[in-house]
Amino acid sequence: MKKIIFISIFVLVTIFGNNGCCSKPISKINPEQKYINSLLDNAFKYIAPTNKMIDPVSGYPVEGWNHDPEKGLFLRSFTQLTAIGEWIEVLANIASGYADNPFISKKQALENLNHTINTLLYDQKDPEISAKGLLVNFLDISTGKRLGPLASNVDKKEFTEMFGKVRGEKIWEVLKIKKWIISQNKDKEASIIRNNNYGSEKFDGALKLYNDTVTKNKIMGILDKRVVMIIFGDNANLSSSIAKSIGALLHPEIKNKTTVSELRKKMEDFLENQKEGYKYLYDEKSRTISFGYNATTEKLVGWNDAKGKWVIGQMNYLVNEFRGPEMFVVLRFELPTSAIKNLSFKIKSYQLLNKKTIYTLAPWEGSAFQMFGLSLFMQELKNPAWKVILKNAVDIELDYSYRNKLPGFLSESYTGSNAQYSGSVGIPDIAVVEDPRITNAASLYTLGVAYMISPDKTEKFLKDNWTVISKLLTYHGPWEGYNISDKKAIKYQTAAHTLSFILGVIGTAPENMLRYLESKKLTKQLEEFYKSGKYINLSTNQIRIKDKIIFNVMQKNGANLSGGLLKIRYRSRKRINHSVICFERTEKSLAGKPPMDNEILLKFENTKGKEKEIQIPLPAVPGLSEIQNVVIIYNEAGEEFPEKFWITGFEFVQYN
Repeated sequence: MKKIIFISIFVLVTIFGNNGCCSKPISKINPEQKYINSLLDNAFKYIAPTNKMIDPVSGYPVEGWNHDPEKGLFLRSFTQLTAIGEWIEVLANIASGYADNPFISKKQALENLNHTINTLLYDQKDPEISAKGLLVNFLDISTGKRLGPLASNVDKKEFTEMFGKVRGEKIWEVLKIKKWIISQNKDKEASIIRNNNYGSEKFDGALKLYNDTVTKNKIMGILDKRVVMIIFGDNANLSSSIAKSIGALLHPEIKNKTTVSELRKKMEDFLENQKEGYKYLYDEKSRTISFGYNATTEKLVGWNDAKGKWVIGQMNYLVNEFRGPEMFVVLRFELPTSAIKNLSFKIKSYQLLNKKTIYTLAPWEGSAFQMFGLSLFMQELKNPAWKVILKNAVDIELDYSYRNKLPGFLSESYTGSNAQYSGSVGIPDIAVVEDPRITNAASLYTLGVAYMISPDKTEKFLKDNWTVISKLLTYHGPWEGYNISDKKAIKYQTAAHTLSFILGVIGTAPENMLRYLESKKLTKQLEEFYKSGKYINLSTNQIRIKDKIIFNVMQKNGANLSGGLLKIRYRSRKRINHSVICFERTEKSLAGKPPMDNEILLKFENTKGKEKEIQIPLPAVPGLSEIQNVVIIYNEAGEEFPEKFWITGFEFVQYN
C-alpha cells in the first residue's frame, strides 16, 4: 500500500461504532432469549474432550462426528482448513473470556491454541502439504502424520507410460467400465470416482485380470497419489480466523501476558509466511485472484472447456462464503484492490408472504451460507447499505422457511438422502443458477450469523420451531438439520458447521477483527472499500434505443453508486417480467472490465398510468465506482420496450 494513515479512536468510533474498544469482554447474547442460548449450550458440547473431536497429535479438529466406512464416511480421518481456523477462533474467544463454557477453561484454551499454532507452523514448512506458505485444504490425519488430499483427476498417459501403450489403454478402458473413472478432455484425462465399489479390495469383475499384487499396486499408486492442491478460499478462511483470533488475544485484560504475546507473534508469523502464496495467486491479466494452485502439476486450478482448452478458475463473484475472507486477504497482504472491485454481483427481488417486494444480493446457489458466510467480521453491520441488504436476506430466509415449514435455513449441507452432501441446497427465487434446488433439507448452522444480524427474529424463529429443533440436540451438539420430506433428523455433524454456529451466536468476530486491523493500521483502507457515493439524478441524460434505456452520468471519471439506494419511478401500461439493470464501467478504469456484468433483475408492473417507485439497496463495494452508464434492458428476445413505458425518475440516494 502506498501510505498507511493513523486514525484516531474518535474517527474509528464514528466509522464503525464503539464495539472495537471495549474495556472488557461483553456478551452479545441476551440471557432472556432462551432458545438461542439452549442451542448454543448444546453446540458447545461438540468440543467436550470426552467426544474426542480434536486430533491429539496435531490439535486440529476432525472433519466431523460421523465415521461409517460402510457408507463411505470417514469424518474422523481428515480435517480441513476452514474448520482448523474456526477451532483456533473458538479457543481464542474462550481464552479472552468471550466464550465461557463448562468443557474448556481459559488456561486450557491457551494451551490448546499454542499446540494448534505450533502444528500449523510446522505443516507450513512441509512441501508435501504446503506450497508458497499456503496449505492444502483437506488433510488426512488418520496415520498421525498430516497427508495431502488424494488426486481427483488422472491422465491417461500415466497408465501408458507405466504399462506400455496397448496394456495401459486396456486398463484405462476397464477402469471406465468399472466406473472408477469418468472420461474428460477427449479421453486424455478422467475424474476419479471413489465410492463403496472403489479400492484395492475391489479388483473384481472387469478388473479381475489385473488382481496380481504388482499390477494392482501400480494401478492404485497412480489413482491414489497425493497432490499438493492449494485452494484460495479455504486458506483465506484460515487466515481471517487467525487474524480474528489475534484480535481476541489483543484484549486489554490479557494482551500483556507473556504467553499471550508469544502466541500472537507465532500467529502473525504464520500469516506473514502466506504472503508469497497470495501474491502468486493474483492474476494480473484478469485482475482477480485465482481459485488455487496444484503445486504437484505446477498448474493453476481450472477446467477444460468444450475445445479442451484449460480455463483458469477465478474468484469473480461477490456473493459467496469467501467475500469477507477475500477482503481481508487483499487488505492484509497488500494485493491490488481490483481483486475486490472485480467481484461481480446480481441483485434479485423476492416477494414476502405479506406481498411486500424486497431486494437482496443473489447467492450463486441460493444458499444462506453463501449470503452470510461463516461469520460477518469486515464491519458489514456498521455500514448502512450492507445492514439493509443483510437484514433483507434474513427476512427472505425466514419467510421461505415459514412458508415451507422448514425448521432451519436452506444452505449447503448434508441433505438426509443417504450420505449426500450438496451445495445445491438453496432458495430457487434468489439463486443465480437455474438448475433445480434442493429445498427439503433445512440446516441449523447459518442461524448463528442470522442471529448476529436479526437477533429477535432469529429467536422467534427458534421458538416457533423448537418442537422439531429440540429433537436435533444430542450429547455432542446439534445434528446438521431436518429433512421435511421424510420427517427425520439429518444425522450428520461437521466441525465447520458446528463451530461456525458458536462463533456466529457469540458475535465477537467484528470487534476482534477491528482490533486486529487497528493493530496493523489497516482501517483506513477498509473504509475506502465501503466508500459511499453521493446523490446523483440519473434521469437527466436518458437515451432510449430499441430494447435499452441508457442513463449517462456525465462525469469525467464516472460516478460512485456504492452503498446507497437506487430509486426508480415509472409508469407502464404493460407488465414487464424480465428486465435487467446493468452498470457500465468507464473504459479508462484501472481495474479493467469486470469479468461479469453487475446486474439487477427486476420486474415492472402494469401501473395503469399511475406512477410507481422501486427502491433497491446497492451494496457498498468498489465495483460500483467509476460507473459511466446505467442501462435498463428490456431483456425479452427481439422485443423493444413498450411505447407506453416511461422512466419518470431515476436517482441514487445516500443512506443517512
